[in-house]
Amino acid sequence: MSDWMEPRISVVDNSFGLFRPRLKNYFLHWLHRMGLRRYVEEVRDLPGGLRMVLRKGTHDEVIVCEVWGEEIYPLSAADLSSGDRVVDIGAQIGSFSLLAASRGARVLSFEPSAMNRELLIRNIAMNSLEDKVEVKHHAIYRPGVQRRTLYHTYTNTGGHSLLGWVGPAHQVECLSLDEVFDCFGIDSCQVLKLDVEGAECPILYSASHETLSKIQLLYAEVIDHPGLDSLRLPGEPAYDHSGVMEFLTDQGFKADYDASNKIVIGRRLA
Repeated sequence: MSDWMEPRISVVDNSFGLFRPRLKNYFLHWLHRMGLRRYVEEVRDLPGGLRMVLRKGTHDEVIVCEVWGEEIYPLSAADLSSGDRVVDIGAQIGSFSLLAASRGARVLSFEPSAMNRELLIRNIAMNSLEDKVEVKHHAIYRPGVQRRTLYHTYTNTGGHSLLGWVGPAHQVECLSLDEVFDCFGIDSCQVLKLDVEGAECPILYSASHETLSKIQLLYAEVIDHPGLDSLRLPGEPAYDHSGVMEFLTDQGFKADYDASNKIVIGRRLA
């Protein structure tokens, strides 16, 4: 399917409800472009002596708290050893990447948003983890889609999306999950973390069994949004957490669901 034919969540069924957020995002975008508004940065201390730069009063604070405080992606279940491979898709400013690297893992981090990626790179350098975390600019999506529109949101710094129109946009390069594993020589992935604002289902459902069989533990945030099912291709499971759990079970995982955080957990069966 050509890039321009790729569907997105309908903007018709919820146009009134999203009008004000969209208007605000465009307004904030132009304030940033004109240099009239800047995020206020602060350095946050993390366990183990690590530190992170985040944007005060934004979702950066929420995400750091979820990953480091609430441990919504518990790495204790991964039994990480030094040098184990971890893939972080939707790395944002690095909360999970830094956590995995601090446990000795070699992390491949994907973040297509330039303003998030700049902080991600700074946070890696601040903690001298350049040898453990490799950053890539690609978005991850279906096979055959080389470029796609990324929609930005200035009201939720973790909410940039390939699917929902929430604000200004630009084109980003894309890879499929199979291409990630092939291009970067990943023979075994101890943990795959997937938080991509609605694109989790097309990424997982289009991956080959060979690629998925290399993953030992998978965390995927799956929001049960009714508009997502319009993206479903013939023969694919439902675009909700039940569909993802069914799919992972068929692929040899034990699937569970953390309803409070909307995270599907897949553990490879022996």
